[in-house]
Amino acid sequence: MSSREPSYPMDKRIANLDLLRATAILMVVVYHVVQWLPMKPKWLVFLSQPGQYGVNLFFALSGFLVGGLYFREKLTRGSVDKTRFILRRITRTVPVYLIALAVSFLGSALFEGEEFEWRYLVFLQNYMEVIPFFKVSWSLCVEEHFYALLPFVLAILYFLSRQLGSWPLKIIVLVLLLIPTYLRMTGFQPNQPFGVATTASQFYMDSLGLGVLAAWLSMHWSVERAQANLFVILCLLVLVTVLLGTHLASAATIFGPGLLLMGLLFAALTLFSASSYQLNLATHRFVKIIALSSYSIYITHAVVLQALNMLMRRMPEFIQGLWPIVLFSFASVSLVAGVVFYKMIEYPLLALREKYYPSRQITASASGRG
Repeated sequence: MSSREPSYPMDKRIANLDLLRATAILMVVVYHVVQWLPMKPKWLVFLSQPGQYGVNLFFALSGFLVGGLYFREKLTRGSVDKTRFILRRITRTVPVYLIALAVSFLGSALFEGEEFEWRYLVFLQNYMEVIPFFKVSWSLCVEEHFYALLPFVLAILYFLSRQLGSWPLKIIVLVLLLIPTYLRMTGFQPNQPFGVATTASQFYMDSLGLGVLAAWLSMHWSVERAQANLFVILCLLVLVTVLLGTHLASAATIFGPGLLLMGLLFAALTLFSASSYQLNLATHRFVKIIALSSYSIYITHAVVLQALNMLMRRMPEFIQGLWPIVLFSFASVSLVAGVVFYKMIEYPLLALREKYYPSRQITASASGRG
């Protein structure tokens, strides 16, 4: 996912956001590893289940970081080159995605007889009734659709703000943010296979949009670091309660208002983390490496787990009583593979992009995103 956005070394980074990014990818990896384990204790499933919502944290981070790029370019240049803005997002995410897609399909075709689906090439697989392979790519579809729409939606909102004033604009923004929740609540279908019923892009635009709103607030609303620290703590306490509470709520409640509440909390956590005192943990080398590699880890970990899962099915007795070792091994291999992919594939492609297609406001970047 591209909130896992860039990592180009000349950019100034916010360490606390790196910590959030690293946390999000670890949540997702652990959740998927536990899902794939043939045998696991119930308490492990209980604790890992909230990890699936690490994707929603990525959405909030994506909105915050990409929205921040838009607002800074608007502020420093007076206008935003929409074509360039979209093309930089495409060149950031698509080449790496296509390489991972090729590897995933090759494995699926050779060992499971899958046929290729053209919608993977245009990011429409999240509108398939059932996503056949490379299932984690659904969230990349959501973000690509969001990136394509964002500069035009923001341009329209800027125009309306000049024509209508502040309060009508606030109502319009509120309605836009509530539409996805309405669509989720009216379109919810229980016990559906993993596909369009739960992965359609319109269902998740509020989480991304709230991240954009947080980016706008960060440029127009100053918060003292001590206050930001307090808000971060409050957000974390509420988030932990909400995430653990998903075990008690119905699927319809979680998918409807639950995702909106998580989006609000993740966006608030991102906003206040960017303004709070830098945590020592956020500057740890492990955190930085995982944060830099988070996009690569996300798109490769499913491929790694797919391969390991096929291996384990051929020797199920190996897992009997050894789930802690298998869990640690699967997670470690997934992280290492993602870091290697970042070093060998993603980073060189980023360097080429910055050399031949630099940002209009690269020197003004304050969020570590270009």
